[in-house]
Amino acid sequence: MKQILIISLLLVVSCTGAKKAGKGTSGMKELSAAETIKRVQAGRFSFDRLNADTNLGIKSDMFNGSVSAKIRMVKDSAIWMSASKLGFEVGRVLITQDSVFVIERLQKTFIRESIDEISKLAGVDLDFEMIQDLMIGNPYLHPVDNTVTYFDRDSLQIYPAFDEYRIAHTFTNGNFRLVRTTVRDEATKTAVVMDLDEYNSTSDSQIFAYFRKIVVDNENELSISFKDVELNVEKDIRFSIPSSYSPREF
Repeated sequence: MKQILIISLLLVVSCTGAKKAGKGTSGMKELSAAETIKRVQAGRFSFDRLNADTNLGIKSDMFNGSVSAKIRMVKDSAIWMSASKLGFEVGRVLITQDSVFVIERLQKTFIRESIDEISKLAGVDLDFEMIQDLMIGNPYLHPVDNTVTYFDRDSLQIYPAFDEYRIAHTFTNGNFRLVRTTVRDEATKTAVVMDLDEYNSTSDSQIFAYFRKIVVDNENELSISFKDVELNVEKDIRFSIPSSYSPREF
């Protein structure tokens, strides 16, 4: 569970704002930076509650294999995950506005940590909104300062102006779908790439990326395949730590 969580959190810094548009090299339609950001923002996935079944594929030094996971989200409030193997729950995660809780069933241990401490561990300044946007595949941009560049292969990139990170978001031109986010931490030299694919409609006709692949430093890899995405249906996000479980650190 630690590997799943850390890989996911590292990639949390996606993007939305406005600066100047770079010059492309083809005759494809180019919009101003402000209009490009407006189109990207208009395509953001919106929800009050989201429930989904997923398959997680993990490749790392710690674990290679797959688990199934249920994800339940309450907008701007909570992200709840339950991971299972062979029908048995192996772990549960709850992320709130300021804290992260993890239960490990096999080891009978639990973790209770602030998001600030997780940020120090991951080397990325995280907040709940960033994590939420990562989970649903929305770009999280700089509030005001982003550079837009159009390319000649039906794509464009947005570069948010963050000092600590070099970030690039790649979108398809025309429908403005996010297909790749790359993040490089200048201090730690950690490089993270997230690819998004298999866009399809949800029950309320929004477009959602049903597949993500996250790669850290060309080594650790996490793939997420969503299925049965259900919107705005209230489901239980109960999270309790058994009294027999022992605390541990990340």
